[in-house]
This record gives sequence, C-alpha cells and structure tokens, in this order.
Amino acid sequence: MQNTLIGLFANHKVAANLVMIMMILSGLWAADRINTQLDPAIKVPIIRVAANWEGASAEDIEQLIIAPIEQQLANMPDLKTLESSSRIGGGYVWAHFNFAADISKALDDIESRLAQIRNFPAEMEPLTTGQLNDWEEVATLVVSSDGGAGAVLRDHHAHLAAGTGI
Repeated sequence: MQNTLIGLFANHKVAANLVMIMMILSGLWAADRINTQLDPAIKVPIIRVAANWEGASAEDIEQLIIAPIEQQLANMPDLKTLESSSRIGGGYVWAHFNFAADISKALDDIESRLAQIRNFPAEMEPLTTGQLNDWEEVATLVVSSDGGAGAVLRDHHAHLAAGTGI
C-alpha cells in the first residue's frame, strides 16, 4: 500500500500537510503576480499617417498624396493591410501590422519611406506619423464652426491626437 501516492500520504500525514501548505503558498504567490486589469492595455500594431492640405478637394488628396503613400508602403515587411481615407483638406493612411512586428522599427521604416516621396504638393503641410494607442474612451468632444476657424480646430485636433494637449 505504501508504493502508491495515496498510500504514501496515508502513512505520512506530515508530508500531505506540507504539500498542501506548498500549494497554498504557490497559489498566493501566483495570485499576487497575475494581471488583474479589467481591460488590459495591448500594443495595437497600427501606424497612422496624416496629411493636411488646406482647401484641396478629397479627389486631389487621394491622387496626389494618399496614392503615393500607399504605393511606397505597400511592400513593407509584416504589413497586413493598408487602409486610407480622404476628405476635403486632408486624409489618413492606416498601416496594420502583424502583432509580432516591431512597431518602433516599422514606424522608423515608414518615416524613411515617406521622406523618399518628392512629388507632394508644395502647399501641403508636413506629414505626421504615429502609433495608435489602445486608450479607453473617456469622453467625446464635438466642436463645430460656421466659418474660418477650421485651421485652428485642426491644430487643436492634431495636438489632442498626438497626446500633447492644447
């Protein structure tokens, strides 16, 4: 009867209690180190490129800015998809990468590839790039204007989007 695990613990009651105490202590140790966030932050492998050109039509933005950016970024390593959007006065390109990709290296690669494009319109503002953050939305701010405050609102939006405040 002593050759089985149950027989060993039946004959040596102290051994059974020591194993139980070790299991409880290891459980407490593990519980102290487990991630207990309700919504844990993850690194989202998405990089955004923003282009602004005051007064340009959405078609001009698409043809003269967004299309060259997409062509330059299309064959990047670890790139899953490219998504773009054009509007009056500007546009965005989102580069979605695999989760295993090194995003800081990809951001540097994107910036160097964008610097190689030489035929952007002279009137447009410099491109801005950045990694998307997985922030939980706290509030939504809606601002409207009936006139010439578009540039000021766009500047404030760029500061808020970059996380630098106003």
